[in-house]
Amino acid sequence: MSKRRQHDFVDELASWVREAENRIQSLSGDMLDIWVAIGELKGDADPKGQDETTEILSFRGSSDDLVYCSSESQGEEELGAWNSAEGETVNLRLLVADRMRVYCIYDRRGCWSFSVAQVNEQTPIPPWPIRIVQGCARYSTELHITVPKGTQVTEGE
Repeated sequence: MSKRRQHDFVDELASWVREAENRIQSLSGDMLDIWVAIGELKGDADPKGQDETTEILSFRGSSDDLVYCSSESQGEEELGAWNSAEGETVNLRLLVADRMRVYCIYDRRGCWSFSVAQVNEQTPIPPWPIRIVQGCARYSTELHITVPKGTQVTEGE
């Protein structure tokens, strides 16, 4: 590549980065909004992997005793993770559409993390896109699963 072409490429890339930074700064801080903004700038149809039949189901920890589960169709639900009899936080086991387990784990270092697993040996995990990102709170990751719209979350075994 000639030096002139390299220079043009660097200028174009720098311009795109400046535009992305400006767009990101104007957003509320939600990581999904940031990915949408970057995708729009790059011309991606939908960087979240969604279409009109899917939505993002999100899980995040709050404080040492709460987990929030949210989606566009179901809103946000607060799940208590405090065991008053034991005086400690319990790890939550949730079922997503009876097809996937989500484990909400609060560790001794004061951090929330999330994991997914099969419901049983006969039921494989659905081929839904899964992302784990750093949450807005420094003590919690966030789990994002692209699911069919209206997917229900229940407390599991």
